Amino acid sequence: MSDCVERLDDEQERRIRQFVSHWFGSFDRLTEESGYFMPYLADDVVITMPEGTFHGHDGFRDWYAIALSLFKSDCHHQLEQVEVQPAATAPSAGRTVYEVTMRIRLQAQTHSTSPMSGQPADFSLNETWRVSVNEAGNVLIHEYHVVPVNGDAE
Repeated sequence: MSDCVERLDDEQERRIRQFVSHWFGSFDRLTEESGYFMPYLADDVVITMPEGTFHGHDGFRDWYAIALSLFKSDCHHQLEQVEVQPAATAPSAGRTVYEVTMRIRLQAQTHSTSPMSGQPADFSLNETWRVSVNEAGNVLIHEYHVVPVNGDAE
């Protein structure tokens, strides 16, 4: 029984790591439409970014509009570190909640009308997500927290 649970955890970690890579690959394209991301966000997702705290799908859309106004498409999110651990909190809807901690390097061109005045962006971010995996094997983000490293991106 223990081996079965351990394999399940290994499978969940692999699934979550693949999801993280796919998520940032999709963000790199920075398309005009944010709808692609919605199925992967809990209805009550809480998103904390340097720009503020955003709640639910509408909050994500608001934040995404800010990102579109700052960065041009074809950004590059380099995953420098990714760790996946079961979270210390209670399971969500009978599912294990995982904490995903990441170090991301973002490199992007900015719009001339943005606060960065068209200067290239190149900074590191610490990200912490709380996610679960549903019965179909899809990852769902419940919390999404981003903090610049050493004053980057402030």
